Amino acid sequence: MVLTGTSPALIKTLITRLSKEFAMKDLGSLHYFLGVEVQHNSQGLFLSQTKYALDLLQRVDMIEAKPISTPFVVDHFRALKRILRYVKGTVHHGLQLHCTSSHELLAYSDTDWAGCPDTQQSTSGYLIFFGPNLVSWCSKKQSTISRSSAEAEYRSLAITTAEVA
Repeated sequence: MVLTGTSPALIKTLITRLSKEFAMKDLGSLHYFLGVEVQHNSQGLFLSQTKYALDLLQRVDMIEAKPISTPFVVDHFRALKRILRYVKGTVHHGLQLHCTSSHELLAYSDTDWAGCPDTQQSTSGYLIFFGPNLVSWCSKKQSTISRSSAEAEYRSLAITTAEVA
């Protein structure tokens, strides 16, 4: 008999062995963990933070909020409102993880040379996929100022390579 990763017999055997070594409970299928909702669908798993986002918006009384013009508000408060509006508009977005047999690891990297008008720092970004699934991503200002676009790209590649390794 061949056991695969989704075999009920293999899962039961694993849980039995683990429970002999550790105090544990089998809570069944994963639905919610550390603020992330997990929904099982035909493609695999859909991960979202809908409940967390709605709780956050409720705490700051933004569920029924409508945009208003407030020209005399300080920049930080304006930025906070912009972030909360973004959360409100994307509350049902999430990340789809697909069931796949692909073991291909792909990494993409990019940078904008001297993109910050104040500091002349470049911003690097990367995406790392395992098969069709996005598993890691980042967008961050580089810590030093690059003298050329090639240097900025090299730094971005070094950051991406370190994440893959």
